[in-house]
Amino acid sequence: MIRGFSIISPASSYLIDYPNRVERGCKFLNKCGYNVNFEKNASKKMLYYSGTADERVEDINNALENENTDIIMASIGGYNSNQLLDKLDYEKISESNKIFCGYSDITCLLLAIYVKTKKIVFHGPTFLPEICEYPQPYEYTWNCLNELLNNSCIDYKVPNYEIKEFIDWKQEEINLVVKQKDYNNCAWKVNKRGKTKAEIIGGNLSSILTILGTEYLPIEVFDNKILFLEDVNISIGEFDSLMQALRLRGIFKNIKGLIIGKFVEDDNNIIINYFLNEFFKEEKFPILYNVDLGHTNPKITIPIGAIAEIECGENIRFRVEF
Repeated sequence: MIRGFSIISPASSYLIDYPNRVERGCKFLNKCGYNVNFEKNASKKMLYYSGTADERVEDINNALENENTDIIMASIGGYNSNQLLDKLDYEKISESNKIFCGYSDITCLLLAIYVKTKKIVFHGPTFLPEICEYPQPYEYTWNCLNELLNNSCIDYKVPNYEIKEFIDWKQEEINLVVKQKDYNNCAWKVNKRGKTKAEIIGGNLSSILTILGTEYLPIEVFDNKILFLEDVNISIGEFDSLMQALRLRGIFKNIKGLIIGKFVEDDNNIIINYFLNEFFKEEKFPILYNVDLGHTNPKITIPIGAIAEIECGENIRFRVEF
């Protein structure tokens, strides 16, 4: 039984800037039966990240020792969680039953933990943007996370809407903003047909490249895996460049399938489909794109290290089990 959440800030932190939002998130989790603990350095701010690397590692260690929480969730993404990777106690993490959760820059932390310990980690919501959402978390996002917190498998369902508005968090309550739902671009799309079953790995595309080829993310870790990728507000040209960086390192040679999120800024699925056709014209593995993961609302939670099944055809199926 999941008892509660420990909130850490392994990259950036904005908790101190939005107290009303933090209070709302805590009330929501308490209402759902979970307690919330903020590690002592989680609200610190230094330049573009939170506390020092040692302070952030201290928070992780304290969260691992906290008997009242089972989920260690990042407060937000940001920059430089890769500063922590050579300072972490992976043996301590391996012996713990805690689940780490986050996305964006937190990808570095998640993948390093997975590589070093083989533990399941959640590529999913962070506290301030998602759990503290106004007026409450998106039901789809929360239900997906909560399902995986209490069960070891999930068949993902495609949400029937997407949120595209970005509202100033300091203004949301003052203006009583109602975010508009877009019902036109919510379908997951097939680029290459096929069916596959394999362990799943992935995360933020830009963050992956900051540690790729190190001991924390060796090239061969992608072999025989289903790979998922997400990013935020990049052009199709930037997407192409980042994908070429992965290709040149041989990442796509031995993967079993590919899942792409909704992060290209022009959001033109015709252009994206054309790019994928050209880029992967020799590959045979199934490709699913326009999937609600990472920097999109609502979003799915993906347990890295789980066994995933994807079916890309007339019907789309995406399932994970761990």
